[in-house]
Amino acid sequence: MDEGQPHGAFRAIARKVHPDRFTTASADDRALATRLSAEVNQAHFVLSDPVRRADYLLELSGGPSAAELREVPTELLADIMTLREEIDEAKIAGDDGALLRYRESITARREATMLQIGALAESTANLDEPRRKELRLLINSIKYFDNLLDELSADPLAVAESATDD
Repeated sequence: MDEGQPHGAFRAIARKVHPDRFTTASADDRALATRLSAEVNQAHFVLSDPVRRADYLLELSGGPSAAELREVPTELLADIMTLREEIDEAKIAGDDGALLRYRESITARREATMLQIGALAESTANLDEPRRKELRLLINSIKYFDNLLDELSADPLAVAESATDD
């Protein structure tokens, strides 16, 4: 699918239902336009983010929601605890090189997980229950990677690195 296609469709629909187009309409029509505009914006918000989109497709196909299944892959929690300790040690030691390597490693793991999510999310309607659970676990994992990356971004080195990437 062309990544620009959903955004273009969103813009076209958003223009048609935008409340500014209904300033002279009846109160009911203005209220409907406001509600529809909010729904279109919410749909765009969900569909434009790969994790939210996978989450939506999983729930739509009858898979478990994040509230129903809060687990992550078994080995991930131990890895995250170890990474947090190592990152803290690197910060205390002022080891900027190690912090950069952790950021790169975590980013690579997140990207690999996103590829797995993408592959499973493409066929959510055809997934059996164990594969739906696997997809949920992977989606749940992303927040752990994001939290670690946020923590590393709070580090001056990581902030300087991301500034040079722009």
